[in-house]
Amino acid sequence: MFSPLLVLLLLTGYISCLFLLARWAERRSEAGRPVTDNPFVYALALATYCTSWTYYGSVGKAVGSGLLFLTIYIGPTLCAALWWSILRKLVRIKSSFHITSIADLLAARYGKSHRIAALATTVAFLGSVPYVALQLRSVISTFSLVAGGTSPLLHFVGPLVMVLMITYTILLGVRRMDPTDRHPGMVATITVEAMFKLVALVSVGLFAVYGLHDGLADLLASLPPDRLASILSLGGTGGAGGNSPYVLWASYLLLSMSAILFLPHQFHVAVVENANENHIRTATWVFPLYLLVINAFVVPIAAAGISAGLDPSRGDVYVLGLPALHGQAGLALLVFLGGFSAAMSMVMVSSMTNAVMLTNHVLLPVIERVPVLGFLKRRLLQCRWCCVAFLILVSYWFEHAVGESYILVNIGIIAFGAVLQFAPAILGGIFWRGGTRTGALAGLSAGFMLWMHTMLLPAMSKSGDIWDGPVQSGLFGLSFLRSESLFGLTSLDPVSHSVFWTLAFNAGLYVLVSLHSRQSREELAVLGEFTGQTAVRERQAGSPVEADIDLADKCRLMERTLREYMPRAEVQEIILGSMRTLDLFGRTSISVTMLAALYAEVEKTFSGVVGAAAAHKALGKAGVFTADETRILSDVYGSMLAEMRITPDEMVRRIDYHIERERLLTRHAEELRETIRLRELEIGERKRVEEALRKAEENYRGIFLSAPEGIFQTTPDGRFIVANPALARILGYDTAEELVAQVTDIGKQVYAYPLGRARFLRVLSETGAVTGMEMAMRKKDGSLIWGSLIAQAVRDADGNLVRIDGLMSDVTEKKRAVEELRESEARIRALFNATSDSAILMDVEGVILAINEHGARRRGLHPEDMTGHYIYDHLPPNAAETRRLQTREAVRTKSPRTFEEERDGFYYAITIYPILDNDGSPRQLASFSRDITAQRESEKMIQRLNESLEQRVQERTQQLEEANLELKETLEQLNRTHKQLVESEKMASLGGLVAGVAHEINTPVGIGVTAASHLEAKTKIMLEEYRGGELKRSRLEAFLGLCDESTRMILVNLRRASDLIRSFKQVAVDRSTEERRSFALRDYLEEVLLSLRPHLKKTAITVELACPPELEIDSYPGAYSQILTNLVMNALLHAYDEGQTGRITVSITQDKGRLRLVFSDDGKGIAPEHLDKIFEPFYTTKRGRGGTGLGLHILYNIVTQRLEGTVRCESLPGQGTTFTLDVPLEISRTQ
Repeated sequence: MFSPLLVLLLLTGYISCLFLLARWAERRSEAGRPVTDNPFVYALALATYCTSWTYYGSVGKAVGSGLLFLTIYIGPTLCAALWWSILRKLVRIKSSFHITSIADLLAARYGKSHRIAALATTVAFLGSVPYVALQLRSVISTFSLVAGGTSPLLHFVGPLVMVLMITYTILLGVRRMDPTDRHPGMVATITVEAMFKLVALVSVGLFAVYGLHDGLADLLASLPPDRLASILSLGGTGGAGGNSPYVLWASYLLLSMSAILFLPHQFHVAVVENANENHIRTATWVFPLYLLVINAFVVPIAAAGISAGLDPSRGDVYVLGLPALHGQAGLALLVFLGGFSAAMSMVMVSSMTNAVMLTNHVLLPVIERVPVLGFLKRRLLQCRWCCVAFLILVSYWFEHAVGESYILVNIGIIAFGAVLQFAPAILGGIFWRGGTRTGALAGLSAGFMLWMHTMLLPAMSKSGDIWDGPVQSGLFGLSFLRSESLFGLTSLDPVSHSVFWTLAFNAGLYVLVSLHSRQSREELAVLGEFTGQTAVRERQAGSPVEADIDLADKCRLMERTLREYMPRAEVQEIILGSMRTLDLFGRTSISVTMLAALYAEVEKTFSGVVGAAAAHKALGKAGVFTADETRILSDVYGSMLAEMRITPDEMVRRIDYHIERERLLTRHAEELRETIRLRELEIGERKRVEEALRKAEENYRGIFLSAPEGIFQTTPDGRFIVANPALARILGYDTAEELVAQVTDIGKQVYAYPLGRARFLRVLSETGAVTGMEMAMRKKDGSLIWGSLIAQAVRDADGNLVRIDGLMSDVTEKKRAVEELRESEARIRALFNATSDSAILMDVEGVILAINEHGARRRGLHPEDMTGHYIYDHLPPNAAETRRLQTREAVRTKSPRTFEEERDGFYYAITIYPILDNDGSPRQLASFSRDITAQRESEKMIQRLNESLEQRVQERTQQLEEANLELKETLEQLNRTHKQLVESEKMASLGGLVAGVAHEINTPVGIGVTAASHLEAKTKIMLEEYRGGELKRSRLEAFLGLCDESTRMILVNLRRASDLIRSFKQVAVDRSTEERRSFALRDYLEEVLLSLRPHLKKTAITVELACPPELEIDSYPGAYSQILTNLVMNALLHAYDEGQTGRITVSITQDKGRLRLVFSDDGKGIAPEHLDKIFEPFYTTKRGRGGTGLGLHILYNIVTQRLEGTVRCESLPGQGTTFTLDVPLEISRTQ
């Protein structure tokens, strides 16, 4: 349809327009005329809820599930009715505690808990990653549809989109440290994007209904009855998954009602970016209206797609497919940009909020615990940039890994399920006084784990990404822990099933654990402000506390801690702002109660930078309160309780009574206000006008009382008629009434110098007004300040001066800043002249405005001689022409130009920087010239050296290639030698076995031979006696007894030798062959130990075998023989000294199809420096004394390769050695 390059250029142009819009909105805000401070802008900004899932996915949902998609928007509409009580309270809490994110809200409510904040951050991050991946997927796939073709550029669309979104998010959302500051640029762009995607989607709907058909009735009539019934059904063709569709609708409604407030990006837009709580009233009807309009054409578009023959399984692309199918290229491009707007607004806000949470609640605690990372405290802004990139990169990886799988198209509702877990802790935290940190942690943890088990794991297993054991067989193999039928509940669809169990455990544990746990001191301190119940005000009676604490010293302590995270200027702004709020200017000493108030105010403001939990922890380590000050503060509160003469329990009951009373009165007042409002609607135009006038008067009075500037009316003779509190505060008076009463002569008491008042009156008389006149003023305590006056003369009908109305601002800090600026300019000028480079400031025509002394001396002149002249007049002709061309290019491109010049045999590197004014036009140019003659000479010398070195490099390369060939041949020889040594080690082991068995056989055979020889000798004697007729009966009987005993002894020993030979034969065959068979492990190992008996007899070492007699395994018996032999011989050689007694234990157990063999000795042990090397080939500490270094290496290869197991060694010097082998009872048949 379009070339990929053209689409990419249009997309870049669209983003650039949005960026220019953002910059314009920010400049308007900086000028005090914010375009975003508007209730309709606020309401439209909430439309970030309508992501690409809404834009494309709603149509796809309608095709497959009927009207079920409406629940995603009916839920927020229902929730909007509760915003005035819920959202307004969250906005007020945000303003009071400098809340920056949903994790910060939970941390502030539950005792500034790092654990809750980190857990909330984890939940938000895991819920956001797949949701952001869904946005990336929609942009990438629709780009391919719009562009089409096989251009190589299509392979780079994903990375380009990712880079654009990272850059855009950083520029608009994360360029400041304090994210509680509003982001007018970002809000302006998402508002425009909200209107753009609405227009695009409505355009497609109108095209589908009136461009392709003759209205809605004709469109619906073109569908088959079964397809029409499916689209208009409550649950589509798929039903509700086993239960009534009403249950599924209820689950979706509950999920969407929580998502509209608790999705991280929605919380930021609705709460953090709110500038006026009255905007919520407008949003309660504008936002539902927006949802109604954007969903009005979802069903018609779905019907038109089916009627046009589009694939029902790809309903997500109907919005873009319909225009493309009918050749509407312009409309298709509009739809693509609308989908991009829907995706980008969500990605931008979500990335920014997650970056703030990750930095404040995950990265910063790690930095605090790892001293080597301390330098990152001053780089938190850059850390947030990295977190933005990290989230989008992980989301891109997730999108790339999952692709078009089941989980991606359903990820929206999975993300909703994740943020649903915030609802109990947040709603309970702002409406229930009994909620505790322990309860919130227990509930949120349980809900999060169950969400992963019942919603995330089933979705991922269906996409083929992970093992599906918990889904099919249950967790740990327990059927009642199956993910989609937990505890035997099979009557619900998967979504309702997950919602039921997660909320049941989350809310249940939150309530139960809270009822059985106590709130911390930090939780009690903020409980009143969070639950909307006013805390007990500070008691004024009682003994006064002496103001003997050095304010400057305490400020330095707090400043030192805060400067670990922020620049000095921003730290001072926080501390001075807190002092201004508490009216501490002019004080040198404060009381401990004032210090507590200042500490709390600084912590509250600092929490906007690093979060409530981190701010509380950081200031807690600052050591602001000494032990004596802490004791005094405790005594103050204790004395207040003592003066009331009640017990602590009684105080709590009284406070609860008054809190409940105030809550009832507040509710009653709200009911009365509602009644009055309804009554006022029945009153005519006269009442409405009166109400408008009354409100105007109240607004004026509110401005008068709350304005930061001093407002006054004075008489011509110098007395105050009226003054606001700000003027009293500026002049050091406690109240405005005190100022009016005590100042009787403004000229003498307020103006620092006698002529100041006279000058003021003279200008006022001449011009009728005074604007920006700065005068030195004297405060009540005699200290001097600077005030800026704006005044207007008020005269009667005869022209006589009646009074003077005016404003006064405290510009002391401004005057000080001006003086510091003047000093800074002097320092900069000194640096300007001190540099060794030539530095020139000139206008765009090349006229020199300023030049440093070095630049003038280079030309043999003084700076004054060159100022006002063209730079080109002081250059040779060729150099002048080059300089003129480069200057024009710098002005045209608005970017620096760097080039080189050669003059009089010298080389110069010159850079020209354009200096832009507020509208981006070049105003002046800065030129820097550096003498690089020596550098150029060095480069020429290096070039000559390089040319001479090329031949040497080639020669050396040839030598290295020849050496490399020799090394390869040597390596092959070493490999052959290693194989021969391993085979020799095996044969040596078999030879040892033969020698041992031969020694064992020698004993029974020797006994048999002795018995036979003795019998032979006796037989000869008996034969001689028989032949000689000398044989007697008694001798014959004795001989027969001897024959019986000898034959029995011969048979016994022959059988023993036969058993030994049989055992040796089996062991020898097993070692020399690779035969695999089933065998009784205990009997076999006893035979192996029998063959080792000759070696054991030479020592005082005993071997004990503990193995179940019935254990039979299917494996390689020769491997076990070699393992046991190597271990025993290794122990005899290395573990014991000669003559030392000891014991070797071989223990064998089985568990879940695996065999565990533990070989232990009580010998000398292995030194730590040898422990990591014992399995390496040829490593031995007994070389030359029988050790080859191959025994344990062969054992390691047998266990890990032939037996498919693992082996590890544990040892301490003097405490023996233990080898632990873990192998399967039945190894794979592929070997």
